Amino acid sequence: MLNEAYECRAILAIDQPKELQILQLAFKMQDPSFETGYSNETHDVPYAEFLAYNSKFKKQYEMTSFFEDDPVEVGTLQVSMEQDAESEFPMVIDSTLIVENIIIEEQELSPYVIGLHADEISKWMNTYANGQELLRSGVFPSGITKNATLQSILEAQVKTVTHSVSFGDFDGFKKLNSDIKGRTAPFTLNYNIYGVYSFKEDADYYLIDQEILGNSSNLWRGTGDGEKGACLIAVEYDAILRDYATDKPLSLKDGCILLRPSPETTSGTQTVTTSCEFSLNGLIGLAPGGPSLSVGGGVNWGTSHSVNLPDVKVTSNIMDDATLQNNAKWRYDIQYNDPDFKGFFKKAAFGDATTISTSAFHTYHSWIWKVENPKRYRSGFEVQVRRIRFEYKAERFTTNNVFEWATKFSTKYIGWSGPFRLDAPNRAL
Repeated sequence: MLNEAYECRAILAIDQPKELQILQLAFKMQDPSFETGYSNETHDVPYAEFLAYNSKFKKQYEMTSFFEDDPVEVGTLQVSMEQDAESEFPMVIDSTLIVENIIIEEQELSPYVIGLHADEISKWMNTYANGQELLRSGVFPSGITKNATLQSILEAQVKTVTHSVSFGDFDGFKKLNSDIKGRTAPFTLNYNIYGVYSFKEDADYYLIDQEILGNSSNLWRGTGDGEKGACLIAVEYDAILRDYATDKPLSLKDGCILLRPSPETTSGTQTVTTSCEFSLNGLIGLAPGGPSLSVGGGVNWGTSHSVNLPDVKVTSNIMDDATLQNNAKWRYDIQYNDPDFKGFFKKAAFGDATTISTSAFHTYHSWIWKVENPKRYRSGFEVQVRRIRFEYKAERFTTNNVFEWATKFSTKYIGWSGPFRLDAPNRAL
């Protein structure tokens, strides 16, 4: 049945896929890396693992398992602070960081949590089910502009991954641990990737437009019983380009150049804009199986997105890897308000949680990787996500009276890494 559906160019959606199904699909796609989506686990709940593939337009969706059988990076920072009524600022008195690679404990999934992830799947299927109609009508995806002669470049390679953010216990937090038990926050990464080959320059250009979207409301339990949390306080993303055949990271010395990264470092602004403009002249090779075009006026590609990110510092750490000098990396630090005395002879109160730390988080990145003399890499390239990390913070009072207060806060982060293969553009005349 899988083979027939693929040949009919249907959207394939597989819940808890069997090993044979994934092997068949990997063979049909001519992409052995797709087989890595199979984890050899079985569960009795929907969407424990989920893969979807639009065979007509080569769009791929992957949901990481709620019951991930591969270790993920989890860090815990325990910090104690105190302040007396005569001090202007709180003082840190103890700090301990523990970083582990662990397998996340299996959860009992509620219908609500399953529904959250079903929503992510539905968004993907609704977006790409009518791709051909969009092409014919000339209605292009928001934020992407192309000149009319390059309509086929619109058939971008699309990779979508949903991660499930969940934690074990926060040390010493009785109410919070009880409230968030079995809860998870889905975060989805969408990549639209446009591969172009310049015959004039003998170079591949991979134009990447990426979106990160999630919501922390399912992990925010407010304040009560002397506890506060859990708040999203940071998001970090870091990616490089590798030789698919050898897993070797490509450096600037290898002819892999990072161009037009966006956004830039910003602080104290309400709106963050991600934009990228690019053009090429001469004979151009487009997506696999697509034409090679001679475009006298050049190839124009542009993307622009604006998102509301109040109380967030955006740091562009582009090319901070001194060896490679071409990694795409950003960090988002969300404002966290410490406790404070609210008046004379009054106890301290927790600082207000910022809206973005307890609700929707939404941002975009765009960048271009140029690879010189790409034919020497016969198997092509893959994006290696070295880190996508989400950090959350919980806080509890250990002392609180009209003369002094002391708190202990626990910051936990969970991070994933992994590769996905790029579709090489047509390099043949």
